[in-house]
Amino acid sequence: MTLNTAMRNALVGSVPATIDAQNPLGGYLNFKDASANVLVIINLPIPSLSNTGTGIVSKAGTWSGAVLAAAGAGTATTNFLFTDHTGNNLFTGTVGLGTGDISLDNNVLINGGTLTVDTFTVNQSAS
Repeated sequence: MTLNTAMRNALVGSVPATIDAQNPLGGYLNFKDASANVLVIINLPIPSLSNTGTGIVSKAGTWSGAVLAAAGAGTATTNFLFTDHTGNNLFTGTVGLGTGDISLDNNVLINGGTLTVDTFTVNQSAS
């Protein structure tokens, strides 16, 4: 099956609207380590995602948060959870160094540091 651009936009374009409808107070992007300890919580802006066309939505606004004390010294983040304001999980993914659903230039976090996500996209492929 192959989707045309209008169908791809409709499918992926519903993601921002759904997320923002479930997050009237804003959502969260949580970064965790391999043991599921939360290392960073980013308060997401509203809107958090915008439809850029051709089956792609991208992050909107600034996604940045302080590394929590639980990170200790030099802890690697391996997973993320995108949640609504009540903590319901909307989607999850992997974090890597040059790999993963979110790729960071440095996935080793240091207590008191800041993690900023520069780019984030959700892509609905044609097939």
